[in-house]
Amino acid sequence: MPTTFAVTGAAGYIGSHIVSILLSKGHTVHATVRSLAAASAFAHLSSLPGAAERLRIFEADACGTDVAAGERALMEAFAGATGVVHAASPYDLAAVDQEAPALAGVRAALRAAASSPSVQRVALTSSAAAVYVSKKPADYYYTELDWSTEEALEGLAYHSAKTKAERLAWAMVEDGGECALQRDAAGAPRLMLATLCPTQTIGPALGSRLNQSLALLLPYVDGSAKSIPAKGKCLVDVRDVALAHVLAVEGAAAPRNGERERYLLVAGSLPWSAICDIMRSVEGARVPTVRDAGVSSPQALCSVRGAARLGVHFRPLEDSIIDATRPLPLLHRVAHERSARGRTILLLVTRGPIEHVEERLASECERARQIVADRERGE
Repeated sequence: MPTTFAVTGAAGYIGSHIVSILLSKGHTVHATVRSLAAASAFAHLSSLPGAAERLRIFEADACGTDVAAGERALMEAFAGATGVVHAASPYDLAAVDQEAPALAGVRAALRAAASSPSVQRVALTSSAAAVYVSKKPADYYYTELDWSTEEALEGLAYHSAKTKAERLAWAMVEDGGECALQRDAAGAPRLMLATLCPTQTIGPALGSRLNQSLALLLPYVDGSAKSIPAKGKCLVDVRDVALAHVLAVEGAAAPRNGERERYLLVAGSLPWSAICDIMRSVEGARVPTVRDAGVSSPQALCSVRGAARLGVHFRPLEDSIIDATRPLPLLHRVAHERSARGRTILLLVTRGPIEHVEERLASECERARQIVADRERGE
């Protein structure tokens, strides 16, 4: 049944897709943005189907230095919402201080949610960075049961901030936490939390700005990268990540046996050579052909249990990479053409067959299922 949900960071890469899916399901959305004055940053939200009738945009700097002000603004946005998706979080790998805004955002969002009588569930955008940074063996398969360790996080500002922010969220809602003090008539905590930990997120952006996730691919499309790394990447489509948030906050996937609702979202891992092979099928992409020496060994992360519980079926990574790459040659070309002639060039996109990608993913998923099954049996 359609209801009202609030989404922080609604203009962001993941947040925009969350808003789009909620609207497509007939829900009303209270979307928060950092500043209403920066209208161009969230103009794409107003053009989404259903936005005219069921989208309200609020100003709330959820991750600002004034936590109290952020909390007050969020309480206004959360009024009448049955669920909250807290997707607002800094994603700037070059930023010096990433911890303070991440922690401030979690505090403000959860306090505002706990103070809003209508809110029952919160879905928090965490990251696989909170899962896999440890000194475990290279062939270890990580699941949502794993946490990045303090000793391994030293010097990794982004990974450390995401880990501490998610741990803070759980501390606030579990027994003894400030948000766990409020109980329903049966004595259970009124506020339920789900955290979602996506790996490197790719796929189409709804906004016009080049985000940090897609910027990862740009050097391999615009000709600035001269070689292909030997390593690999764990990837997941932004549309699947957004759907996972929606399903989590809708509450269809309830906790079992006291387990936390923590979901590791990864569609699979591919070597950069395979990623570049796929990107090469996009017309206008200037993908390098020289390969760095070494053997690809991406970290193995498994989301079999989490994906199955939520009901998310990850789309093929080939489609995700193609859809993410398609606008990148245009972005690069537009920048050059505007400075030279003041006009833009449209590029046609073609797709060709990519060999062996699906076979690799199928093999990896089967191995992951076996490892998870063995771990659950205690082997």
